[in-house]
Amino acid sequence: MEKDLSKEQSETLDQILTACKALEIEIVVLGKNLPYNRKNRSLLLDGADAALTFEFNDVQEMLLHGTIPVSGERSEVKDYNPNHETGNAFLFKDENVWHIFASIVRALETFKFPYDWRNIIRHGLDSVEV
Repeated sequence: MEKDLSKEQSETLDQILTACKALEIEIVVLGKNLPYNRKNRSLLLDGADAALTFEFNDVQEMLLHGTIPVSGERSEVKDYNPNHETGNAFLFKDENVWHIFASIVRALETFKFPYDWRNIIRHGLDSVEV
């Protein structure tokens, strides 16, 4: 299902992309120029370590591909807790640029620790209902 971002979501995404330039990470944005179908989603998710999600994204599909969601709070995901080594995502409380950016930075810093990242992927795969 293809959905347009609201004006507020579009502005937030623009600010996040601007802020992420300082993180020196590679970002792919799925837009209307790439047809939204199973093959294209699969190609993108297979190549992604993490994905910023909005409420209309299918996080179950991301988790099946080993892609870790950076997401608002929702039932399918639990915030990663490094002390307990639990969770399958990096959650933000409010859909604003600073909360989202902080979750992206948490994901990026955790990605630097291969054991922790593999553990998050494993938790994600275990949580998927098939």
